[in-house]
Amino acid sequence: MEATAITRTGPGAFTADLDPLWTVVGKPNGGYLQAVAGRAAGVVAPHTQLLSATSSFIRTPRPDKVNVTTEVLRIGRTTTHVRARISQADEPCVETLVMLGTLAAEPPSGTWLSGDRPPLRHPYAECARFQPPKDIFPVDLLDQIEVRVEPESLGFAAGEPSGLGEIRGWLNLPGTPSFDPLALLLAADVLPPATFDIQLTGWVPTLSLSTYIRAIPAPGPVHITLRANVIAHGRVDETCTIRDSAGDLIAQSHQLAGIRFT
Repeated sequence: MEATAITRTGPGAFTADLDPLWTVVGKPNGGYLQAVAGRAAGVVAPHTQLLSATSSFIRTPRPDKVNVTTEVLRIGRTTTHVRARISQADEPCVETLVMLGTLAAEPPSGTWLSGDRPPLRHPYAECARFQPPKDIFPVDLLDQIEVRVEPESLGFAAGEPSGLGEIRGWLNLPGTPSFDPLALLLAADVLPPATFDIQLTGWVPTLSLSTYIRAIPAPGPVHITLRANVIAHGRVDETCTIRDSAGDLIAQSHQLAGIRFT
């Protein structure tokens, strides 16, 4: 992802220019910020492929220059653990623990996999591109990527959410034949909030996000299923499952976000 470019300024230290085009209501997307941290971690670690990233979002940075500092916590035989902090004006914004190693060339078949593969209800070409009116809910991020939402998940746009708390759809990166692990960090936080399928609200800010990369995806767009689990006390936790164009599981995430129902 070129948008996550960083510049090295010293041992374990970098700067990045957060792009205003990768924002939601003027604020940098959480998956995008996690990818910036992951980019820096991959530079300082001997293992370079992302396996997981867990971020705490302390405060929202402006789309402007930020500092990224890294600390290698442990170098093991198969994995490296790195702490990466994004700060702006000497204030911490995002704290991320990154684990790097070597990704499998094939998706996980394993000896046990939770649940059956969900049926693909609608291929990419049958789903409508999602772009909310900018005068109501400006999401500049959606001009840089292509998010397509399945028809059954679009009820909220007509004021008729299903009440299931689930959004399903596709993500494509125009001009990019396949997703790298950094792009999968973005994919984990790019669909409309699953809470929209219950009640339409304003911004749902990410508070904590953990993403797990399972395998290198097949070329083409990826399919995303986002589900809300519990909404209580002004917060919601959501689970995201990402499959590649071949239908194989390639990434998962879990996040806690803020929400206000009126």
